Amino acid sequence: MKKSIRYMLLLMVVTQFTYCKKSSSSEDTSRTTLITSASWKFDNAWLDVDKDGKADSPIPSSYLKSCQTDNVVTLKSDGTGTLDEGASKCNTEDPQTSSFTWLFKDNENTINLSTAIITGVEGDIKITALTGSKLQLQKEVVYVGFPQSVNIILDLKH
Repeated sequence: MKKSIRYMLLLMVVTQFTYCKKSSSSEDTSRTTLITSASWKFDNAWLDVDKDGKADSPIPSSYLKSCQTDNVVTLKSDGTGTLDEGASKCNTEDPQTSSFTWLFKDNENTINLSTAIITGVEGDIKITALTGSKLQLQKEVVYVGFPQSVNIILDLKH
């Protein structure tokens, strides 16, 4: 009888560890999978003038044009990507799509883009949120007309 109880307890423990291991691994989604699962589209853009990580005001329309907000960004797991100009181009001479490279840095908390996805948002960009449907980026930029550099908070969505 004691052997049966020990065997049952051992079986329950092994089953529990197996279940927990499978459960946690299936719930884990890598940042590469999240960022490359679908194309990203513009959602919102904000200024963080005091650089506290929170939006202070929308970016003035004179700095962010509709020909940029209709762009579509696609990141691929091999470190390449494409930028599609969308329905309107800022410069009619530009190709409809262009290729670029990207990579994670800083323990996947920063992304480096070899091209601007909107004015000033290229190079090393801090990732402040990344889910299956939202990508939030922050980048310090200098805009003509502003007395000091500001952070841009850019929200992209699937």
